[in-house]
Amino acid sequence: MKRNSIRLAMRRVRRMSSEEKYPVVGRDEYDVTESVKLDGPPGHGKTEQIKRRTEEFLKETDSTIHNVMLGTYRRSLSQDLINTFEDGELLPPNFSLQSSYMGTIHANCDKIIRKKTDLNISNKATGYAQKLFCQKHGLKYFGDTKQELTGGKALFNIFTWMVANKATPEQVPQYKYDTVRDACDRHIDIRRLWQEWQQFKQNPPIHKFNNLEEGDELYDFDESLLIVSQRELVPENVDLLIVDEMHDVYPVMNDVIQMWMEKMEDTTFIIAGDKNQVINQYQGTSPEFYEEVNLPEIHLPDSYRCRANHLEYAHSILSKHFEPPRVENCRGGGSITSVNASRMEYDNRRSEWRVPSSLNSPSSLYEEHVDDEETALYLVRTNLQAEAVAKDLERAGIPFESDSVNDWKDSGLLDLYNGLCTIREIPSDVEYTWDSGFALNLGDDTEIDGDELLAVLDATPAEYVADSKLDAVNVAEGIESYPLDNLHNFFEESFFAEVHANPVGLLLNSVDKKKLAHLADKHSWTRIHEDGIRVKLLTIHASKGMQGDNVFLYDGIPKRIQDQIEKSPEVDKNECRTWYVATTRASDTLVVVRNAFDGYEPSPYLPPIQTANGSSQSGVVHQ
Repeated sequence: MKRNSIRLAMRRVRRMSSEEKYPVVGRDEYDVTESVKLDGPPGHGKTEQIKRRTEEFLKETDSTIHNVMLGTYRRSLSQDLINTFEDGELLPPNFSLQSSYMGTIHANCDKIIRKKTDLNISNKATGYAQKLFCQKHGLKYFGDTKQELTGGKALFNIFTWMVANKATPEQVPQYKYDTVRDACDRHIDIRRLWQEWQQFKQNPPIHKFNNLEEGDELYDFDESLLIVSQRELVPENVDLLIVDEMHDVYPVMNDVIQMWMEKMEDTTFIIAGDKNQVINQYQGTSPEFYEEVNLPEIHLPDSYRCRANHLEYAHSILSKHFEPPRVENCRGGGSITSVNASRMEYDNRRSEWRVPSSLNSPSSLYEEHVDDEETALYLVRTNLQAEAVAKDLERAGIPFESDSVNDWKDSGLLDLYNGLCTIREIPSDVEYTWDSGFALNLGDDTEIDGDELLAVLDATPAEYVADSKLDAVNVAEGIESYPLDNLHNFFEESFFAEVHANPVGLLLNSVDKKKLAHLADKHSWTRIHEDGIRVKLLTIHASKGMQGDNVFLYDGIPKRIQDQIEKSPEVDKNECRTWYVATTRASDTLVVVRNAFDGYEPSPYLPPIQTANGSSQSGVVHQ
C-alpha cells in the first residue's frame, strides 16, 4: 500500500517553521520564564515544547545555552533532546557536551560530585566487580546462556532495587527474594550479603582491577544520586533546568529533583512527563512522583503522531484501569491490522529459536507493509522474544538496530559488508603498478572507510593479505580512510579477483557467512549507510520516546509475568500502561501479531481489533 500523498503532505508540514508548527502552548497563562509541568500523552510534542520554551526563555533573558541543564533517565532520550536542540540551532558549533549539564541525571550528578567533592565517583561497581563478589560467596554470576538468570544476577537485581528505592533488606518484596532463592536453589541471607557488599566496595581487591589504587572505593550506579541528595549538592549557574520523562524517576532520583526544586529558588524548571507512561514499576517508579510535582500544569492537547483509530485502540487498553487522557486534535487515516503468525519455538537444548519462513513472519510483514524510506519498529515484551524476530530479519537480509540483541553494527557485519561493496568497485582485471597503484577511473577522492577496511582485513585469510596480517591490522586501526588505488599495500593481487568471484566464500569461517550472504542477496552488493537503517527491534520498555511509520507489536508475555499480574494489583496496572505505550508508537500502520511465540501467554490487555462493520476478526485491516 503506497502512501505518496501522505508523504507529500508531511513534507509540506516539515517546511513550516518551528514557530508556526509548534507555538508555545500555555504561554498566555504561564510565561516562558515561569516554572511549569508539561503534561503530554504519547506523541503530543513534549520534546518540541521543551525546545520552544527553551528558545523563548533564552530570547527573553540574559541566559545562554550554557546556563541550561537538561536531565533525563535514559541516555537515548537525552540524546534525542540534544539532537532536537542541535536541529533548532540552540547549540553553538563549539558547544562542549562534556563540560555542560546536558545529559542523563546520573551523568549530571557525577559532574556535580566531581566539582564539589573529592570523591572519585568514576569507579563504578561494574559487572566484573559483581562477578568477583559472587565468586567469593560461591554464587554463579554468568550463565550458560544470555537468558539464564543466575543466583548472582538475581542477587544484584535486589541490591540495585534497594539503592534505587532507599530500601533495607527487610523491605525486599517476597517475590524478589523468591527469585533469588529459586535461582540459587537455597536460602540466601540478603542482610549479610548486603553488608558484605558494602565492605567489598569500600575495600575492593585492587590487585584484581587495572584502574584502582590504594584507598579507592567502588560506587553503585545510583549512589551518585544518593550522594547529591544527601549532601544537597546543586549545580551552579543554572537558570533553566529541564527534566524530561519525569514519569521514569524512582525514589532516589525523585529526591534529587525535589531537592533541586526546593534549593534552586531562582531557577526556572520545566518538568515534562505523563503519568500513564509509568512502566518501570519493578524498578520503583510510580505515577505519584510525577503527580506530586507542585508546579502549574500545561496539558498538551494535540497528537502529532498517533492516528485517531490508534488512539481509540490504545485508550481501550488504558481504560481497564485508568481514565484515558483528553485529546483535542489528532491525525486521521492510518490502519490497524491483527494477524496470526506461525509459531516460533524455543529449543532449550540448543538455546536457539526455530523460526519458520512463512506467512506473517517478521520479514514477510516488512515486505508487505514497509515502503521505501519508511521506518519500522518491531516491539516485543522480552529480550528472548527479540532473538526470534532477529533471526528471521537476518535470514532475509533486513538490517536493523537493537538494544536487545546484537545488531548489524554491533557484530561488525555491516562494516564488513560495506567494505566489500567498496572494494568491489575495483575491477577484477584492473592493472596496477607498485609505483602508482591501481589504474582506476573512480575519481581522486574514492576511499574506503577505516573501520570498514579493518573489518575486511580481520575477516580475510592471511594468504590474501600483503606481508604480515598483524602488521596490516595494526596500521588499519589508525586510519580514518584510505584511497582505493593504494589497497595493493594491504592485499595480494589474488584477493581482488576473489572479491568478485567469491566474496563470501573467501572469508574466514569465523565470519557469519550465511548472514552476510543474505545481506548481499537482499541489497545486491550496494552499500547500506548506517543512518539509512530504518528498522529497530526493541522491547516495549526500550521503545519509550520512539516512533515508527510502521509498528509490528508482538502479543505474548512469559508465564512468570502473567503470574505476577495475577498476584499483584500494582504489576497489573504497570503491565496495562506498558501495552498502552506499545500501541502509541506508530505514526501510520500498527500491526498486532498474535500467537507468534510458543510457550507465551496472550496479553490480557490487547483486545480484538474492531473492523469497520463492528466484528472482531484477526487479519482484517481497520482504516
